[in-house]
Amino acid sequence: MNDRAEAKPGLARFAPLALALMVAAWAAWRLTTLSLAEHFSVSNPAAALAWRAGDPEALLQEFGPLGSNHADTAQQIAAAKAGIRNAPLDGRGYRLLAQQAERNHDLAAADRLYGLAAARGPRDLPSLGWLINRRIASGDYRQALGFADRMLRIQPELEWKILPVLVSLLDSAPVKADLSAVLQSAPPWRRSFLIGLTSRSKNSAALFGLMEHLRTTPPGLSDDELSAWLNRLASQRQWGPAYLVWVQSLDA
Repeated sequence: MNDRAEAKPGLARFAPLALALMVAAWAAWRLTTLSLAEHFSVSNPAAALAWRAGDPEALLQEFGPLGSNHADTAQQIAAAKAGIRNAPLDGRGYRLLAQQAERNHDLAAADRLYGLAAARGPRDLPSLGWLINRRIASGDYRQALGFADRMLRIQPELEWKILPVLVSLLDSAPVKADLSAVLQSAPPWRRSFLIGLTSRSKNSAALFGLMEHLRTTPPGLSDDELSAWLNRLASQRQWGPAYLVWVQSLDA
């Protein structure tokens, strides 16, 4: 009887250790599955999903691309919702739902979902591109310029695609005040835009008003921007305005 009584406390001493070993083993297994899922999420999404059924990256890679042969609408929507559920700060799930709404011609829902995608994923360039086009089409040029500014700050090499769109705005809409406000904040794409604007814009009156406003308000025109503006005036034989701009740009 005494031997049995003494054995029970001995086993009790090992219980915390056994529990700790079980927790450690579970944690190691969990870490292994997450690591393998992350490793295969892009190169082999099916393998990643075998290790972790709800891996958001693998779900979006496997079922996300529109028009893929193996992903129907139901699968894509399910993948988007699973991606949102498992990674709520990743905007791609919202973008996928937005694309589905757009395919169903529900532009109001698409607009709301693309907005969520851009808010959750500030570097989501496809969503920003859609929002720029949508805002221009609806006449909301202030927001279109804001989204364009975000896109160009994220990926400056897209200047060749975005800047011509901004140039066309000055030709077709009264956006001078909104454009001036954005340019006065000295975004990194300002120089390229103004040099392109002075050579491409067909709306001379609007261009003159914008450039003179920028020239006479802080931070003013840089040497490159001023040179481009003078070249534009000279190319149109506006000698008087060109001379006045040049004289006013000289140091006292």
